[in-house]
Amino acid sequence: MIVRRMSKWWGYLAVSPDPADTRAKPPPSAWVVRPTRAGRQSQHVWAPLASVIEDRWQARFGTEQPAGGDRRGSDLPLSVLLSKVLLAFTIDFERRSDLALALSANVIRVLDDQGVRVRDLPALTGLADMGIDNSLSILEKQGYVAVGIDPARGGTKLAALTGKGRPAQDAYRRCVGEIEQDWESRFGEQAMGALRESLEGLVDGGTARDSPLFAGLEAYPDGWRSQVPRPDTLPHYPMVSHRGGFPDGS
Repeated sequence: MIVRRMSKWWGYLAVSPDPADTRAKPPPSAWVVRPTRAGRQSQHVWAPLASVIEDRWQARFGTEQPAGGDRRGSDLPLSVLLSKVLLAFTIDFERRSDLALALSANVIRVLDDQGVRVRDLPALTGLADMGIDNSLSILEKQGYVAVGIDPARGGTKLAALTGKGRPAQDAYRRCVGEIEQDWESRFGEQAMGALRESLEGLVDGGTARDSPLFAGLEAYPDGWRSQVPRPDTLPHYPMVSHRGGFPDGS
């Protein structure tokens, strides 16, 4: 899907049979992916961004935070290091849970048995409307959530946890705590304490009112992002749709 969109939709990639392949009709899986002129230009633009952003984070948060210069011997960009930690946490969670962490940490987390207005979910979760719609569609099909109209509330569309959804919410909270305890045993309380303390200094409560990270969400006046309403809160787990953008297709 990503290759198709990057090629047919946005023109960054060219996908075609390999000239060295002598078969009459090579299967698409054997085709070659190359950057187009626009793709090469994008590579040129993107290449220095990791170090530029790290410098900005160091200036914004100080050298004592994870955005500082101490990488403990690693040459990987900060974004790669953070993504590896998140991936490891996700794998640990999904070995214990039948439900994806992205769905548990965002939508399942904020629902209850009585029902939450669907139109309130973007503000509660930090996801855009598309992310909410996609999440509810999956959760409803799998029986974790019921979505319907409440006549008593003026025909408001509500999303509520089902008998299967409530245990999933409890399991999410339990699994997160268990993984943190396991990581303390694996990596040491001091290392985990330092990681938590430094990340809390960046994220804090995760809302526009109390999170230093929101300083990085100010859009350039002439950019497309300036036309998008600023989110009220940060997602508890990143979810990016096929349209790209943050958070989830914005």
